[in-house]
Amino acid sequence: MPFLVRWPEALPAGRVADACLGTPDIMPTLLGLMGLPVPKAVEGMDLSHCALGRGGPEPEAALLQGTGTTAAWADGHEWRALRDKRYTYAVYRRDRSERLFDNQADPWQTGGLVGDAKHAEALDRLRKRLKRRMEELNDTFEACTWYRDHWTRDRNILRGARGGTHDLEALSRLIVDRLP
Repeated sequence: MPFLVRWPEALPAGRVADACLGTPDIMPTLLGLMGLPVPKAVEGMDLSHCALGRGGPEPEAALLQGTGTTAAWADGHEWRALRDKRYTYAVYRRDRSERLFDNQADPWQTGGLVGDAKHAEALDRLRKRLKRRMEELNDTFEACTWYRDHWTRDRNILRGARGGTHDLEALSRLIVDRLP
């Protein structure tokens, strides 16, 4: 999924960066583009250098999380995935079934590669990488209702994956002060 930003005063039009940007990277990247400090408790990476066409660190893969049917708080549809520049690997909580797709050869992800010997190394590598990433975040891969009961109040997220809370009011003031 492309991530589009239009900011003519700061970003050249038409720049395309090929980075594995995940949802947690959006806030630190936007803060970086604005020249604002990124709070230490933030889970994601500042990838503003990619948007500006500069070199720098990038994540090996983007973590994708499906925490279930949160609109109805219905359990049974939870999944986790990693997407690197070539593959997407996913596992479902309910039955631990796995999916592997080659995004270059099959960008629409129409054919699964789990069980294909030619992709066994990629499957093993991504399986291990996802496990490590989930351990880093203390992601215990819970059912949907667990997140409702432990992370939210009135549908507002109370804490981040790393356990930190955010002073959203102070962060909002910093951002608003930078707007024209």
